[in-house]
Amino acid sequence: MHIACSINKKYIKYCSVMLQSIINHTIKKELFIHVLHNDLTIKDEIFLKDIFKGYPFLSFNFYKIEREKFSIFPVVADHLTVETLFRLFLAELLPNNIEKVIYIDSDIVVKEDLLNVWNIDIGKYPLAAVPNLEGVMYRVLGLKEKNDYFNAGFIVINLNKWRTEKYLEKFIKFTEGNREKIIFGDQDILNGVLRGDWLRLHPKWNVQNSIYSFKEDFLEYYSEECYETVSNYPAIIHYSSKLKPWNILNYQIKSEEYFHILKKMETWEDDSIYEEIDSCKNIFIFGTGEFGKKVYRAFNICNIEIKGFIDNDSERWGNYIYNVKVYPPTEVLNEPQEKITLLICSMYHNEILKNMQKQNYDLTNVKIISPE
Repeated sequence: MHIACSINKKYIKYCSVMLQSIINHTIKKELFIHVLHNDLTIKDEIFLKDIFKGYPFLSFNFYKIEREKFSIFPVVADHLTVETLFRLFLAELLPNNIEKVIYIDSDIVVKEDLLNVWNIDIGKYPLAAVPNLEGVMYRVLGLKEKNDYFNAGFIVINLNKWRTEKYLEKFIKFTEGNREKIIFGDQDILNGVLRGDWLRLHPKWNVQNSIYSFKEDFLEYYSEECYETVSNYPAIIHYSSKLKPWNILNYQIKSEEYFHILKKMETWEDDSIYEEIDSCKNIFIFGTGEFGKKVYRAFNICNIEIKGFIDNDSERWGNYIYNVKVYPPTEVLNEPQEKITLLICSMYHNEILKNMQKQNYDLTNVKIISPE
């Protein structure tokens, strides 16, 4: 089975978690990993391979793509990197004897044996994917309906068809004539070229946060029973959008799944769990709703202590959540203290920040982190 991914130096860690999740659920003992990149050194390549040296059935191939090759293709959305464009070159990069490949983003956790999707006959189709049912990009690209637009984070590519029908040339031609329509990089290019002519996978093979926020869009095409199955038992958890599980404050519904894998990987046991955590001390969570509780659970999985919760609701003061006390803001912010970190875990974070400024709280020793 052939797996491809695109990464840069920063994403080595996240990619390794994704690969570990594949290993954890895949029965087939022969996996070929094709890593597309622009900035990895030989040392980086050896480091990634060494993470999985205990799995002899896993082999790596690295492909460096020079910048001039992808300079024609635009990247617009601020949470995307140029590496997302590399998948457009897979048919040219991989040896001709490889007929198909599963492309998978690094912000993904696999929960089911990939052989179950690998063995699907994609026949005459250029690729297989899961529809991206929320949003308006299908209209921007002039597609007939929502079901014609797919998310490119997890796709099965028919490399033979891409080669014989010269799809890279089609991608370049579409980009040259439709640059103003391209918002999500190669995903829009792929959809603009294929125009709905691709095999629909079961929606469990690319479950994003949006499924929980846009249930009505899902039910336009699938049953209530299918929704319950997909939302509770995803085969692929895709942490799409800007804020990822490795950001302290993120709205990813199943971010705990990422940490369950990471904490068991020996390579990262002494590494910071979150990008922002190094300078965090005496952590308090502002907000006792579901988001605040989710953040607490994520920290608890990683054995990071939360000193307390803070809430503006006086009825919650003195109560305990997960055996952690809820304080009024004045008791924490107006008292002499060592440096603390305040995580504002609320959809009203902007209002909370403005209110803190009006109340003249002493924030000299407070590091504030809020959702972007």
